[in-house]
Amino acid sequence: MSSLINLQIGGEARLNGWQRLHLQTGPEVDYSGDIRNLSHFADASCAKLYAAQILQQVEPQQLLSVLQGLHRVLVPSGQLLISAPDLDALCKLYLSPHLNKSDRLQVMRMLFGGQRDQFDFNRCGLSFEWLSDCLAAAGFGFIQRVDNFEGFTDTAAYAPFGSPVCLNVLAYKLSTDALPATILSAAQASIAGQLAVDTLSLSHLTEVLHNPPQALTETAVKPEPPATVAELSVVDAAQIQQTTLKALEHQNSGDATEAKRLFKEVLDLQPTNFAALYSLAVLASQQEEHNEALDWIRKAIATGQNYAPAFFVEAVVLQALGRFDESLVSYEQAVAVDPNYESAMINRSNLYYEVKQHVKALESFAEVLKINPNSDKALAGQGIILTEMNKFDTAIPLFERLLEVNPEFEYGQGLLLHAEQHCCDWRRFKESRESIEHGVHAGQRVCKTLPFMSFSNSPDDLLQCVKIFAAHMFPARNKHLWQGENYQHDKIRLAYVSPDFREHPVGHLMAGVIEHHDKSRFETIAISLGIDDKGSLRKRFETAFSQFIDVRSKKSWEIAELIRSLEVDILVDLAGYTADSRTDVFAYRPAPVQVNYLGYPGSLGVDYFDYILADRVVIPEEHQAFYSEKVAYLPDAYLPTDSNLNIAERTPTKAKMGLPETGVVFCSFNHDYKINPPMFDVWMRLLEKVPGSVLWLMKLNEPAQHNLRREAEQRGVDPDRLIFATRIPLVEDHLARYRLADMFLDTSPYNAHTTASDCLRVGLPVVTYLGNTFSGRVAASLLQAIGMPELITHSLEEYEALALKLALDSALLASIKTKLLENQKTYPLFKTDLFCRNLEQTFDKMLDANKVGAN
Repeated sequence: MSSLINLQIGGEARLNGWQRLHLQTGPEVDYSGDIRNLSHFADASCAKLYAAQILQQVEPQQLLSVLQGLHRVLVPSGQLLISAPDLDALCKLYLSPHLNKSDRLQVMRMLFGGQRDQFDFNRCGLSFEWLSDCLAAAGFGFIQRVDNFEGFTDTAAYAPFGSPVCLNVLAYKLSTDALPATILSAAQASIAGQLAVDTLSLSHLTEVLHNPPQALTETAVKPEPPATVAELSVVDAAQIQQTTLKALEHQNSGDATEAKRLFKEVLDLQPTNFAALYSLAVLASQQEEHNEALDWIRKAIATGQNYAPAFFVEAVVLQALGRFDESLVSYEQAVAVDPNYESAMINRSNLYYEVKQHVKALESFAEVLKINPNSDKALAGQGIILTEMNKFDTAIPLFERLLEVNPEFEYGQGLLLHAEQHCCDWRRFKESRESIEHGVHAGQRVCKTLPFMSFSNSPDDLLQCVKIFAAHMFPARNKHLWQGENYQHDKIRLAYVSPDFREHPVGHLMAGVIEHHDKSRFETIAISLGIDDKGSLRKRFETAFSQFIDVRSKKSWEIAELIRSLEVDILVDLAGYTADSRTDVFAYRPAPVQVNYLGYPGSLGVDYFDYILADRVVIPEEHQAFYSEKVAYLPDAYLPTDSNLNIAERTPTKAKMGLPETGVVFCSFNHDYKINPPMFDVWMRLLEKVPGSVLWLMKLNEPAQHNLRREAEQRGVDPDRLIFATRIPLVEDHLARYRLADMFLDTSPYNAHTTASDCLRVGLPVVTYLGNTFSGRVAASLLQAIGMPELITHSLEEYEALALKLALDSALLASIKTKLLENQKTYPLFKTDLFCRNLEQTFDKMLDANKVGAN
């Protein structure tokens, strides 16, 4: 699903690959309008924006609102490029003794505009300092000054009299996505695990008991301490020491109940005993009794011990409670007491990330690297944030350094390989894949699950990878909110949990389904985890659901308690292990029936999901052993479609899309990370064997485009035969351009999913290779559901042969296209109402089975 554009505002001429907005109409103007009013552009509709010599024409008091408008139309992590006259440089140039009167007049025109017409007046002067402040206030980050913009040949590089006079600035819209699971020490990952690392050791507490409390820190402000060990009677002091040591032994052995009892005995003898108060706080937090933990740790801090780990524990507990501002203060206190407290700095960085202050997170990680250049968590954190900003090539050196520092860093090999896959940098692809597969076989945490899907065709290996990840990140909880109650409702309460009720592939797939649910039988509830993009899809969801509940600001256990209070009968996870998901909500078992569906193409590897929804192609019966869930089969394709989705009637010209007028157009608009060397080898051989043919790919980032062209050249294929499409604003127009292609070449072992459905809807044949994993069988599932099994192959050799046969036999290809369009009338793939009825029947069976099991 593709709808984004690169929008140039102003400038002398339209840049290649960009669409242009200008006040005055003309042959190179796509949109007529003013930068001060972008209301005709949808939220998050632009991948990149270039303000070309235009911001200086804005009134100073309007600059912030203009930047906020640019922020609105950019996608999260989208790139803003600005070129404008540099006030500082021009002032210095004007005062240069080497300029004559005529030269100074030219500089004045640059400062104030040529004033030849109403559009040629400069109304404000821009310095980097002021512009940076305005950008930050508008929500941009990672702001940097650059000499020029690579590949641009406009006035951004203008240097009259040998002096550059343009202020060229690059900034990013800070992502609104929640903290990804890939930041390993993130607050949401495992609060208890973080605390356990910093729990006072037995030897350390023994030392504390034998030293005055002030000795805990050299930088402490030394208040008058309450009763210390030295002020107790000999008998009480000995009893406290003995009881504390026993309590610590029980704590370290995992016997929290006995440890708490013994620590409380210590407090009976000495109510201000720091060690007991601190340890009780840690124990309470590990048991997710966060309010109790906060009470204990604040009592510990109140004893006057200026002990950095105490402030750290307070910060972690406050973070778990969602009191982020207070948590940041406590982290700062921990670092103030101990400026080299790396754990506090790391958690502070992750908290900045969690509250969407990405630039501060990067800066905080940088502080860690100043005190410890080998900090693996800081290297990983910076790299992950950069990948989220689509700066994969910048992240790669950080991940390389990470693995030099710590070759065993959890999921580190996968982080590096996946960044390289996004760049189509395959120089060590085979070596990295084999190393990761070996690690998974050994039960090691070497790679997250989605990256593993992109290169593994083994369902057994994938299940092993998933179980390793799930056991680490999302273990079952001791608290089960649903305790076997039998609800008596007039309607089935069906809740969907997703961050993607918005402009997103999952949103496009599910909107029609929600609208078609039988409201007389089902009460549908949206548990929305993601951003409100204010788009048309969001509005459709808000209208279609019986209840729409935005829970972004809630902690996972609060969401689980909310779901339990709603007495939900069936709870469906539409995200799995994808961005912004909350798998841990399901770990609290808030509903009697919990279902894994759609967003994540595979098993979740945990026992608290009862079912996975599938069809008999993506999960044949002989593959059920590779899934931890029971398989609930839908009669047709498991992937839903939206019958309300339209295709633009007007097809763009090949020239406009950069395609040749003649010759076969092989198309593959899959993500860059799904392309791999064996598949690319096949594609290049097809280009060699089909004269005049081209390969039409989606341009997702510059490094990938560069590397794919290089790879083609290395295989003896002219790189110009690779044509890169850019994103366009409307999905209807995006679908229409598929008519220009002759066939879609699927990827393996990770197929096209929504993209394959889009192609088939337009009538574009999809040639696929049926793999062994769920993600590698989706295109085949869709082809079966549209009655086109002849396009399914069972090896790369068959795949290549079929694509070649269709490319060389135009009559055969035409007949395939005709059949595909005809089959849409009678086959079930694009019949949303039928799909929804089948889905509801499947839900009925789940509830019936649950009632039988309960009895």
